[in-house]
Amino acid sequence: MSHEEFLNDIYSRLSTIIAKKSSKKTFSKSSPALFISIRRFDNSLINVQIPQDARVFQLKKAITEHFVEKKINWKTIWKKYALSTSDRRQLLNNNRRVQDYGVSTNCELFFVRRHCSK
Repeated sequence: MSHEEFLNDIYSRLSTIIAKKSSKKTFSKSSPALFISIRRFDNSLINVQIPQDARVFQLKKAITEHFVEKKINWKTIWKKYALSTSDRRQLLNNNRRVQDYGVSTNCELFFVRRHCSK
């Protein structure tokens, strides 16, 4: 493989990666999107968009996708912290729908320390 072919391969892969990052998620009209803000400990906000019928694990995945450049051990984060609603309900069951916890569009969630149940 020549040097030029090698560079062309790299450039095509880079353009594919950039296109994947820049493509916005769209949802069908049968499943409208929820726009949710997540307040971090430093009071900054993370804005995510998920399907209206999304489950907690899909919300967590949307949050982790905001930090693709940083190496974060999400397994440890989700073990120590949970997402919580304004009425302090923690989203602990990954398979429940976020709406079961009272989450709706333009809702704000918070990172909180998990309750220990020993």
